[in-house]
Amino acid sequence: MGISYSSASSNGVAVNNNFDGDGRTLAHELAHQLSSGEVDDPDKPDAHAEGADQAGNLMNYDNTGDILTPKQCEEIEKKLP
Repeated sequence: MGISYSSASSNGVAVNNNFDGDGRTLAHELAHQLSSGEVDDPDKPDAHAEGADQAGNLMNYDNTGDILTPKQCEEIEKKLP
């Protein structure tokens, strides 16, 4: 289980390793954080266009993997300094 958060005064990621069965929660939450929230979870409106609902995608809840699509990487790269 994890969360990525942003506010006017701080940003962060929290992960509870007791509930991280696949060992990918930190990477999943960092994708949110590094993209300033532009990389979506599979239940969000833009998820299909980004590929978050594809099997093996890091953002997919039910069939997660290590893959980020080019669109997801583009969203992250746009926010990097």
